[in-house]
Amino acid sequence: MQTILSYNQVEKTASEMLANGIRPTVRGVMSVIGGKTETVSKYLRDFFEKRDQEVASMANQIGSTEIAKLIASEIHTLVEKRTHEIAGVAQRQKQQINELVELLEAKQEEINQITSQSQSLIEQTQSEAQAKIDTLMNQLNQAKQAEHDAAHKIQAAQDKATTLIEAADARAHKYETEALTYRDEIQKLNIEKARYQVEQKECMSVRTKYEKLVELQNQTHSELIEARAEQRALNKDLARLEKENQNLTTQFNTTKSLSD
Repeated sequence: MQTILSYNQVEKTASEMLANGIRPTVRGVMSVIGGKTETVSKYLRDFFEKRDQEVASMANQIGSTEIAKLIASEIHTLVEKRTHEIAGVAQRQKQQINELVELLEAKQEEINQITSQSQSLIEQTQSEAQAKIDTLMNQLNQAKQAEHDAAHKIQAAQDKATTLIEAADARAHKYETEALTYRDEIQKLNIEKARYQVEQKECMSVRTKYEKLVELQNQTHSELIEARAEQRALNKDLARLEKENQNLTTQFNTTKSLSD
């Protein structure tokens, strides 16, 4: 397992190599502290760019009027040193480019393999996702049909319950009127009340069936929402895979352009 390096580690190793008269390279630094090729190459390139900027900044400061008065006797030496360092920077950058070209060529085959594997994975995922979407769509259609049927049943139950309630209310009103008018027909009124109670029980039974149908509708609606959520999740997975494939293709084209 390769160690994850920091920029400070690479900077310290490269500085020590320069102090010992050794030109820092990717392979040279890796032989000392290990790490991944891409990581060491990036940090080493950042180290040289920072060092080059410091050399250029120092040279510019030496050319200022105020500093020149204090170190006028050393200007000639500093100019020669800067010229030598700039030449070294150019040579080192050329060697870095050659080294990076070799690294890019080594990565070309790996990128091709990754692209091929990604394409196969995307095709397989698309096929599986489409199959699952088809299944979910069938389930969704079935759920919609069940919801439609439940709505009809609920409406029918509501209509029936309303009719029974209205009929019961009408009978109750009739019985109350007859009770005030015919107090002597108590026995008959009792019989009618008993029938009314039976009808009330029937009405309660219808209400219970109606509540069960409402519960069934709510359950069907919840299943429908879950199916839609799962479909959206699949669409997101498919979009993510397509984006990853585009990123890999872009990286491959960029790497190929640099290699060319």
